[in-house]
Amino acid sequence: MRIRSPRRPWSGAGASETSGSRASGSSTTKTADLLASAQSGGDRVWYTGDLISNTGPEDTNFVPRMVLTLFGGGGGYRLNRVPAMVYLNDKAAWRRAVGARLRDEPPTTVLPAHGAPVTLDAAQRTNALFGL
Repeated sequence: MRIRSPRRPWSGAGASETSGSRASGSSTTKTADLLASAQSGGDRVWYTGDLISNTGPEDTNFVPRMVLTLFGGGGGYRLNRVPAMVYLNDKAAWRRAVGARLRDEPPTTVLPAHGAPVTLDAAQRTNALFGL
């Protein structure tokens, strides 16, 4: 898997250097946010950056949680609106690109950068995030 500098935006859909793993960014992002996947046996694991999380009340104390709520953020398995304002140039195009990735490589486990892993019905829950 190639690692890109966060200061250099992604120029394409991504690259893979090892069989079964893939990292991607998109020209829809202002700065790089990661979506990487790896195949191991019958399992496909996704690692996501800041745009998808699965946080609970124990992950953030009261004041930051209230501020996030005011900006459309919050807990649970979700797309994060606050990082989307920072990272994305074209939210609709990003959602389409990730939706295509979901159809091609549905996850059995999602490891978000923030919060607990999603292991139960990961593909169905992720499809629901994207309205698929």
